[in-house]
Amino acid sequence: ADTLAAAGQDYPAAIVDLYLDLPDDYPAEVNALAVSVVGQAGNPYEATRLIESYLRSNYTFDLEAAAPPPGQDAVEHFLFESQSGYFDLFSSSMAVMLRSIGIPARVAVGFAPERSDYDPATKTYLISEERAWSWPEVFFPGLGWVEFNPTPTRPVASRPGDDSAARAAAEGLGASGVGTIFVDDIFTFDTGEPVDFESLFTEVEEDNNLAARLIGWL
Repeated sequence: ADTLAAAGQDYPAAIVDLYLDLPDDYPAEVNALAVSVVGQAGNPYEATRLIESYLRSNYTFDLEAAAPPPGQDAVEHFLFESQSGYFDLFSSSMAVMLRSIGIPARVAVGFAPERSDYDPATKTYLISEERAWSWPEVFFPGLGWVEFNPTPTRPVASRPGDDSAARAAAEGLGASGVGTIFVDDIFTFDTGEPVDFESLFTEVEEDNNLAARLIGWL
């Protein structure tokens, strides 16, 4: 965990070009929520853990969740209206929130086998559709893609190292899961380098009513 926190933001151009991409018409409210949640973070790893913790604490897992109304963005509907859904909605929401603040993210799909799926006689796993799963992966320079789990029905990844800063930040979210940053407006973002988290969070910390400028995630 301490290595992830120190990884920095020297993202390769190919990663920036592909994994910070968002539709031109994606809901600005998603970015506002992400900025609010990560207001106490000091680096991309802490920001990622804050968003992961926020989704795990404030949304309900439901395999029978209703689909969004025709024409409405699925992530927007999940985050602000239904507040319940299956793992695809959790992982997609985390990836979009991260991209909106300049952190490269993608959604991976596969299976999450359990111990009961293993047959010791044949030394094989029997995997059925009910083990299907998806999760977000976040890119860290020098380390590559690292998995996270915002869906509360399965545990977060356990990693060695000092994770105290990220855990303290997540615990500071309070009952609502949202920090003390109130976003009054969303700026038009300029094309450029990925957001400098150190300067961003210093700026936000100085003015709780500031809509922080995020540079060049498009």
